[in-house]
Amino acid sequence: MLPLKVTDKLPAPIPELDPDNDLMGIEIVGEIQEPGGVTKGLCKIGAATTNQMFRDWAKAGQYTVPINVIMSEISWGGSNAPICHGAGLRHQTLSDLVHEIELVNARGELQVINDTEVIKAAAGCFGLLGIVVSLTLKVDKMTYAVCYGQKIPMELMIPPLNQEIVPDEVRMLEYTTPLMLEEGKANFEVRAKNAFYSEWFWFVGQKEGWQNCWDTDDSAEASSKPYPSALEEKWQFATQFFGQVMNDFFAHFPALGDLLQARILSSMAMNEMSDLEYTEKPIVCPVIDALHFRRGVQNMRVYDMEWQIPIPENESGGPDWDICRRAWWDAINVSCTDPKKGAIRIAVEMREAITPTLAVQP
Repeated sequence: MLPLKVTDKLPAPIPELDPDNDLMGIEIVGEIQEPGGVTKGLCKIGAATTNQMFRDWAKAGQYTVPINVIMSEISWGGSNAPICHGAGLRHQTLSDLVHEIELVNARGELQVINDTEVIKAAAGCFGLLGIVVSLTLKVDKMTYAVCYGQKIPMELMIPPLNQEIVPDEVRMLEYTTPLMLEEGKANFEVRAKNAFYSEWFWFVGQKEGWQNCWDTDDSAEASSKPYPSALEEKWQFATQFFGQVMNDFFAHFPALGDLLQARILSSMAMNEMSDLEYTEKPIVCPVIDALHFRRGVQNMRVYDMEWQIPIPENESGGPDWDICRRAWWDAINVSCTDPKKGAIRIAVEMREAITPTLAVQP
């Protein structure tokens, strides 16, 4: 639903909200009481409205979504249809936020679906019900994210079940004590279970991972600032486009090897990530900014694979996080032991969603 000059051109221009386009628009149309007495706003969003348009609208108003994909230039119709998700054990998917969906069905009729049972199937319809015109979402009152992005040695960020499986090219520490590993395991499990937003990255060949876990604070408005800043945003757009230039370059010179391409791109990516100690001042911003912390993602094209892994219960009835640790290190070891040394060239990402499911994205 976006112009070809936006979807096919690089660097891609950012579309603006067009008031004359019936497929764009953002409007609060009412409120609804959720179980527990929580009041949600009902926000009608045109299917061609992008996350960036919603981001601008949310920061100027009183409402936000609690989850979203990182990319801000994708349309809402496109991100909702395949049941995309954000991160955090307490959250479900974008489609779970849908209160009503408006579409043109196979008979060419404008149809509205808002039955509480039918909407469960219609909200994430993969485009199979018809052409979606608009979505009405249940949105939250605006809150503020308190972010501590951290670079942590891979052995400690998400400790493997067995330290012997840590590849030499990833190993950073000369030794690890049982106490260090136990603290690393506890750090991972606490954030996986309790953080409002929880996400972990490994950029290929790096000895540190990036932990992007944060919580919200309704009272933090006074110290909140836009994130990224206007200058940082321009820099992010530039580096993402440079990544695509590097992709095109290596496509013409395959003899240089996939490993070199992976090392250059992943080193650039890791260098861009924030690294804050808990004694430092955190990044405080509207939650909608924290969800879209990386801009210009559409300017670098990649292949993406995802797996959803159900988390079983442990003996105490809680989540058994060992399966997450195993999946994480299995993906990393595939990259490090692949004979071509280039099966994964950018990153492995892990996040939680879908009450609860974990996606590993190399």
